Amino acid sequence: MRETGRSAGFAAGEGQSAAQESPTTYAWIVLALLTLTNLLSFMDRYLINILAQPIKVDLGLSDAQIGLLSGFAISVSYSLVGLPLAWLAERRNRVAIIAGSILVWSAMTALCGRAASYGQLVLFRVGVGIGEAGAVPASHSLITDYFPPYRRGIALAIFTAAIPLGALAGSMAGGWIVDHWNWRTAFVYLGLPGVIVAGIFALCVREVPRGRHDSGFEDTPRPRFADVALNLWRDKVARQVLLALTATILVTTGASTFFAPFLARKFAISYTEIGLVLSATFLAGGMVGNVLGGVLVDRLSKRDRRWAAWVPALGLAVSVPFYFATYLQPTVFATAAVMMFPSIIAMVFMPPSYATLHGRTDPRSRPTMVAIVQLITSLFGGGLGPFLGGLTIDRLSELFYPASFTASCMGAIPPAGAAAQPCADALLQGTTTMLLISAPLLLWPIAHYCLAARAMRAEDEASGQ
Repeated sequence: MRETGRSAGFAAGEGQSAAQESPTTYAWIVLALLTLTNLLSFMDRYLINILAQPIKVDLGLSDAQIGLLSGFAISVSYSLVGLPLAWLAERRNRVAIIAGSILVWSAMTALCGRAASYGQLVLFRVGVGIGEAGAVPASHSLITDYFPPYRRGIALAIFTAAIPLGALAGSMAGGWIVDHWNWRTAFVYLGLPGVIVAGIFALCVREVPRGRHDSGFEDTPRPRFADVALNLWRDKVARQVLLALTATILVTTGASTFFAPFLARKFAISYTEIGLVLSATFLAGGMVGNVLGGVLVDRLSKRDRRWAAWVPALGLAVSVPFYFATYLQPTVFATAAVMMFPSIIAMVFMPPSYATLHGRTDPRSRPTMVAIVQLITSLFGGGLGPFLGGLTIDRLSELFYPASFTASCMGAIPPAGAAAQPCADALLQGTTTMLLISAPLLLWPIAHYCLAARAMRAEDEASGQ
């Protein structure tokens, strides 16, 4: 990014002598604790996915309402507090900000189990998002100050591997709890452990100087928020990576939010079994994919930095036919077996994307950059994706039902008697069709990653490389 005239310094200047220091053992311990906090964050965030169907039945909700609960309730929080907290993370103690954030989202998750209405549940989910909004920018900033540029790919890969791992933990534990108690108990039990982790994090992690592994910015003014946002957009590489990230998250979250309901609607299995299917395939594969993406970008980018864009583009491209085939399998076993492949290869996109954005940003502005990226990807990706996915299911279910689906099926709760099966069939057809439509939409972010690679090539040609 062309911040204060140093585009080349951050995009290609990762060979500075200070940047060649090896990470210490303590740096890896800090990374482990940051990864644990990220795991808890996404466990609490994605717990809603395994609980979507029982919440839908208990409160009589539409899939569009479930999508709002899963997506926009979190996205609104990022809009309100993400950027102010990122501003604080650039100037105040990042460890304290992260510990406080853990306390907030953990308490709000537990309170979701006490919600007496859909409105209260949405408000508590907004509270979860407020807590999570403060942790991500500060965590990214700490990682870049504990790890030199040549190790950031794998460090960010380990950190982002907590996303599928947290979703895995939430799916397994949430599914088991809802089978033995109910969805409310799942929120309470999985929200409380974060209080303990917040205390451990505050006691064990030290603040470090900002930009300790980067050089070339010490004598320049701290970039303003407007400068960070404008440079993020004006930089052709960063702009295409940001658009690719947003499009990928929009498509994948729209599908992943309703994958557990899809399993519940198609197969006669318990929520514990659904949690195991998600853990063994969709989520465990994603964890492997994250680490694989970090390792690949660290190694291949030494030969040609365009691999930072090619790795995610290739991963998404190969995943498309596997996603499509997954939703057409006749058994749970076959569905799980096929889903393993795209779960691994599609998830390689995250570490290369963030490594590229960090490498093109002034170290002092990285919390703000991450907050801006989180804001855009959360609002237009993670927020819009589940809502559009749910809305699409609602509309398709209307098409597949002979009468008014909403009126006859009471928000997709099948009534007793002869009308029960047509309601269930229409809902399953609508869900399956939405998932099938989502697979080829991944061609959209692939195009942006290819444009990012082209922009990198243009930069190299302009600099004579």
